[in-house]
Amino acid sequence: MLKFCTIALPRDPESPRCGPGDLKPLPAARIRLNFHLQARPHDYRHPPLHRTSGAVVNATHLTLIVAFDAQRGIGIRNTLPWHLPEDLAHFKRVTSGHPIIMGRKTFDSIGRPLPNRRNIVITRNPAWRHDGVEAAASLLDALALIGGQRGFIIGGAQVFAESMDIADQMIVTEIGHTFECDTFFAPLVPGQWRESARESHHSKANGFDYSFVTYDKAN
Repeated sequence: MLKFCTIALPRDPESPRCGPGDLKPLPAARIRLNFHLQARPHDYRHPPLHRTSGAVVNATHLTLIVAFDAQRGIGIRNTLPWHLPEDLAHFKRVTSGHPIIMGRKTFDSIGRPLPNRRNIVITRNPAWRHDGVEAAASLLDALALIGGQRGFIIGGAQVFAESMDIADQMIVTEIGHTFECDTFFAPLVPGQWRESARESHHSKANGFDYSFVTYDKAN
């Protein structure tokens, strides 16, 4: 059973994680998933290759950036279960200077455009506007805006899900501790992703280990 999360962001606006920017499914050009946000790993189903207007989407410069715990938990009751300042700094360092793509509710949670980044908000409301932000009607429209640049998907759950089949990279903060969570990331599709980098650290303030891990699409 597919379960989308609506995770509220931490008060520090520099690290939106699986925020509440859940959009309704796209009507005519919905991207199907290779990777699902769901409550139970055994619910996973492998869908066919997605197509849009008869053409296969090929986005080779798209990164999803997310954090999850030892059980792949990403949230509880619409909030993050942890506070990890090192992850906030990591998010800022990685995304600065690049376009970031998010749903409208995620942007509403942040409350302002993140500095030194091109902020693109996906919204189905054609009248929506905000200073310092570009609006796009869909994920595909957002990708068209950034052209060949490296873009980062920062939330919320529906935008994460729609991006997984066309993303070529994923940057994950893997937290070596189990929190009470009610929303999870499903395991990666076997053979589809390969780990290309890992930086392991320990948070003295929290008393747990965590790693910044980069996954590249294998095919």
